[in-house]
Amino acid sequence: MAKIGKHAQAKKYKELREKQELANRMIKRARGYLKPDHKALKNLKAKKKQFYNTRGLKSPAQLSFKNLTRSDLKAYERLLDSIINDTYLNEEKYKKHKEKMRGIFAQSLNGTNAGEFDEFVESDIFEELVNMGLNPYIIREVYGEMYDAGYSVDDFILMCTYFQRFVNDGNITLDSFFEFATEFEDYLQDFNTRVDNGEYNAGEFEEYFAEYYTGGEML
Repeated sequence: MAKIGKHAQAKKYKELREKQELANRMIKRARGYLKPDHKALKNLKAKKKQFYNTRGLKSPAQLSFKNLTRSDLKAYERLLDSIINDTYLNEEKYKKHKEKMRGIFAQSLNGTNAGEFDEFVESDIFEELVNMGLNPYIIREVYGEMYDAGYSVDDFILMCTYFQRFVNDGNITLDSFFEFATEFEDYLQDFNTRVDNGEYNAGEFEEYFAEYYTGGEML
């Protein structure tokens, strides 16, 4: 089937062009407020590449259907819709999502600055835990407890990363989040003591945890 080519400007494609223009504007704006390695941008790149490559085309810098055939247009429209409706690429949805998360975590921030908060809610692991079924209010409670105990956002994200891995491996269950977090704090404290004593360097927690918790297996 012939490519659409210059016929992309035809009247019958007006609505599709409008969707395409909107999606391209959203992507451009999202690249301004999201970090370059944000999961939404990485997923977008992968989706575009898959869509165009399966049709023997190079993924363009901007979305375009002029090199597609008419049989590709339904799939192309689904691609556009997925972009337009994406929580992170849609700036209005992104703002509402962030405000919702701020509302959920407001009681546990206790002085956490905006940068630290954004680092946490923008992390892949946070969304992965929620998607697994872990209640964000429980995450908030544990986050607040660890923050009050003097642990950093990075410490909390690290704990969540290990927890998610062990749940996926079937070693622990999702409802053991509180217990795992408490145990992990003990390991962090012991590790810091060992760093002070010269047994480990500050960046060697993974090696330490592999030795004392995972039986030598690295994360």
